[in-house]
Amino acid sequence: MKCRQSKELFSRYLEEELKGTALAEFKRHLDNCPRCREELAALAYTRQRLRQTLKQMAAGAAPSAGAYEKLRHRLVEEIKPAFPQRLRRQKVFALAAAVVVLLSLVTIFAIFPGPPLEARVAAIADADPRLQNILGAGRVRAGGILLTGRSQGHLILLMERNEDFQEVQITATVDLQKKQVVKIEEDTCPPLTGEEKALALQIARNDSAGQDLFLKNVVKNIVSAYPPLHEGMVNTPGLPAGRFARLVLENKEDRAQVWLVRVDLAAGKVVEVAKGTLAKTAPKIKWDEGSGRLEYNGGGEDNGEGGGFKIDRFQD
Repeated sequence: MKCRQSKELFSRYLEEELKGTALAEFKRHLDNCPRCREELAALAYTRQRLRQTLKQMAAGAAPSAGAYEKLRHRLVEEIKPAFPQRLRRQKVFALAAAVVVLLSLVTIFAIFPGPPLEARVAAIADADPRLQNILGAGRVRAGGILLTGRSQGHLILLMERNEDFQEVQITATVDLQKKQVVKIEEDTCPPLTGEEKALALQIARNDSAGQDLFLKNVVKNIVSAYPPLHEGMVNTPGLPAGRFARLVLENKEDRAQVWLVRVDLAAGKVVEVAKGTLAKTAPKIKWDEGSGRLEYNGGGEDNGEGGGFKIDRFQD
């Protein structure tokens, strides 16, 4: 391996991306080349100083007047000992100046960041006709946005279908650079066995929370379900399924009236009773920057409350 080839691998080596044969050849070259070792050490030191400064800026330490000029001089003095004497002083000044320019650009972005990434994910997903078609066939009960870096995000929604009130988790993957939804996935809980359905029915009939419903309603369906919702539950790669069942009860006199009874099979009790509501149109999906939550207004008779469940940002 020649010095030119070695220098092209400096960044990959510092990011621990070199593997196998390439890594072995790179290390052999460093063992026999003092110049490349010195330049690599200088680059590593500069990157470390840059990251430390970026962390301070991210913490809210705004630069004062003349801060960049002071930083440039300080970097020059700190970087010089790491470089071999035969390297020209101009290289050191150029490197320090480049770092300062980068920091200034980061600061400008921090002051004028544009729409939050969550808002961009929501807007792109909301404009996708395939997603609108899916959401129009059910009622959104909860949702959030998960960021996986600055170029990709996932809109994750929990909805119940109009046809059978089965709960479905919808995950729309958004490419922020291409500004489009690149994948839509639908996930449901594993189906119930015949024994589990019978157990769910028995628990619901014996539980005081569901007993009265059986006087005026009949069981239309028994489906697998997720646990009762609480903040932070919606997440990737899926909701914690556990073993829950959902009884769909239809009124004997008015078939438009539907009740939903959620049963915890392991605990042997009813954990939720709710009135079933059919969605009429797909909801409007948007990110509310003020509350830091996903809103999904419209779509059903009682689906105008918005809100949603926030998913924490992706952390490096």
